[in-house]
Amino acid sequence: MKRILYLSLAVICLIVTGCGINSSNYPNSNANTNVVIQDGQFRYLRKVQGECEQFYIFGIGGLSKNSIVNNAIQDMYDKANLKDGQVIINITTTVGTQIYFPLICSKKRAYAYGTVIEFTGNNRAGRNGRADRAERGNDNSKSYEQWERNRRSQAERVSAEPERAGRDNGRAEETDNDDEDSESDSDDDADAAVASTAAAAAAKPAAISYPATDKYTFTVADGRKVVFAPGNLRYNTNEKMWMFASNQYSALGTKNSLTGVIDLFCWGTGDRPTTFTKFATDFSDFDEWGRNNIVNGGNNPWRTLTSNEWNYLLNKRDEAKSRFTLATVNGVAGMLILPDNFKLPMKNRFISGKGGTKVSDNKYTANQWKQMEDKGCVFLPFTGFSDNGKINKAESIGNYWSASSGTAFSFGKDYIYPRSTTPTNRGCAVRLVRDAR
Repeated sequence: MKRILYLSLAVICLIVTGCGINSSNYPNSNANTNVVIQDGQFRYLRKVQGECEQFYIFGIGGLSKNSIVNNAIQDMYDKANLKDGQVIINITTTVGTQIYFPLICSKKRAYAYGTVIEFTGNNRAGRNGRADRAERGNDNSKSYEQWERNRRSQAERVSAEPERAGRDNGRAEETDNDDEDSESDSDDDADAAVASTAAAAAAKPAAISYPATDKYTFTVADGRKVVFAPGNLRYNTNEKMWMFASNQYSALGTKNSLTGVIDLFCWGTGDRPTTFTKFATDFSDFDEWGRNNIVNGGNNPWRTLTSNEWNYLLNKRDEAKSRFTLATVNGVAGMLILPDNFKLPMKNRFISGKGGTKVSDNKYTANQWKQMEDKGCVFLPFTGFSDNGKINKAESIGNYWSASSGTAFSFGKDYIYPRSTTPTNRGCAVRLVRDAR
């Protein structure tokens, strides 16, 4: 009898203090960590690790499993403190569950592991030099302009076949999307109006009147503030003309066409926006999109944020975690970012993303968004991405390029990566900024 009693007590103690762990391994769980690299182009630097844990009572409360994993990955990126030319590859994650008391209290802990590499060779100097210029916003070097002309002449080696194939695919895609086009909304009309206005303004571009001083700004580094462009960058392939979308929440998605207008570009293609190939090595050098004549961009020195600036904006500025969220604007899902000096308009709600939100938690009509926009808010719509011209996940994720090679700001319905490793031959969106006056 005593033996049975002792055995029972031992079992109870084991359950109460138990640490049974159920872990799963997700090799390369970050879908955006595929990097096209070749021997001799990079070197291994170090291993990095991040973690996140969450307690639950009766299985209720806290973040979802995916959110914990994403937070662990973000923690890994924060600890890695990547510099230009460095990326994280071979990302794996594990999730463990620890039970403190049967069916009452439990804890989930996620770990993320990766390897930091640094690109080397002749391309590195070009990448870093141009990224540094993007950081400074200074392109006045005559030697750089000569280098640029030489680089453009070398770029002519790229075959026209991929572009011709892309145009054929574009025509086929337009045929496949006839039914979808018949259900076009007001955004399509606005897009067509922008293209029409841009074409008419070829000889005399019509510029938007921007304020002489900046009331609403965004801090992206110590002592550096920027103002965002009024919409995603677009390129009219027929008129060979750059423009901003008519609204911040406008994105072309599957309507990207190499015989019309596109808003997804491979990395650094400010001088060749219609070039798409399956080789990341075709996009090893950065050409700034902001240097082009943007017909409705005003007389402003637009540029692309670096990966460090995206990360500072979302993680390091004052109250950073309380100044962004997932949201839906006029029926379009995406990311909403508040300026440094924001005051919420009356009757509008805002649930910050620091506690984990969904796109349905913050919904704004077009009129409500106009009030938010007037207070300096920025909205980045879901854009999807393109692989060699094929559009994927147009309504479920957003990918926005940085000026740092192979790095984009990526977010979805349950994750946010300020510095996501992304192949340079992937087509992503571009939202430009200018330094605040």
